[in-house]
Amino acid sequence: MFLKLLLIIIVAGATANALLVIRQQRIDTFHEVSVVHQRLLGHERTLWEMRGEIAQRCRPSQVRLAMNQLGGSWDPIPAAPTGTKPPVQLASHP
Repeated sequence: MFLKLLLIIIVAGATANALLVIRQQRIDTFHEVSVVHQRLLGHERTLWEMRGEIAQRCRPSQVRLAMNQLGGSWDPIPAAPTGTKPPVQLASHP
């Protein structure tokens, strides 16, 4: 009888320990996901700041000023005729 009771206590303790380990792993995983998410938000914030800076520096007035400083003749980029598609080049196989 004593051995059965001891075995039940040992099994219950091992089960409780296993559940605690699983719970801690879950908490660690959620923490890691949260850290990665915060890093992602930081990168997105930096990206939007850079996009805003590029948009500010590429205003038409700034482009004209740069063109005047560089001098020379600037021609517009020709638009592709409507209804045509650019040629597609496929990679050659060795």
